Amino acid sequence: MSKEIILSILKEYYSQGDDYISGETPEYYWACYSNDYSMQHGYGIAIRYYKSSNKIRAYQNGYRYKNPEQKLNEILCQNKK
Repeated sequence: MSKEIILSILKEYYSQGDDYISGETPEYYWACYSNDYSMQHGYGIAIRYYKSSNKIRAYQNGYRYKNPEQKLNEILCQNKK
């Protein structure tokens, strides 16, 4: 797993973002997107792949955002094959 893979999962999940970034901490890889105008495509989300649990979690405005997590984890499983 790498920050590039997490970034590609986010882009596959949400391809309309205007800007994407990714990084790594000791506990997880992360990726997020933003839009030039919030009304243009909606609000950005951040995703984290936790190294200890091998799960992706999504966050919006600093709070866990559970709605996209199932789809994000399905994309993760497809990318592992």
